[in-house]
Amino acid sequence: MRSPSVRTSKGLPGHEGPGALEGLIVDVGDHIGALVLLVDEVLAGSEIEVSPVERDRARTHAEVHPRRAGVRVVQAAVFVHLDEGGYTVWGSDGGPRAVVHVDGGTVAQVDLRPTSWISNRSG
Repeated sequence: MRSPSVRTSKGLPGHEGPGALEGLIVDVGDHIGALVLLVDEVLAGSEIEVSPVERDRARTHAEVHPRRAGVRVVQAAVFVHLDEGGYTVWGSDGGPRAVVHVDGGTVAQVDLRPTSWISNRSG
């Protein structure tokens, strides 16, 4: 039986400060993790869907909200309780946008903003 560990986020992984402008609680432990998707401002207020890899119909969603990352504010969708494993991130066009991995007991952070993809690609 899983013994969950509930943690209040102290900011996005690698950052200090509150986890969100309104506050945020994630539920991670054993084989349960959380996922933070950083996205462009144009997606503020929209929903992003993820599903376990190869289980496209088993989707769950999170709304994009402003979140604090140190002194900056970023737009992020936070999935506070996901089983460990690979997840497909679905785009607004209904097609797959990325595949990410969530480890139990951790908060994974993936930057899907195009500018970060361009800078990561060239470096």
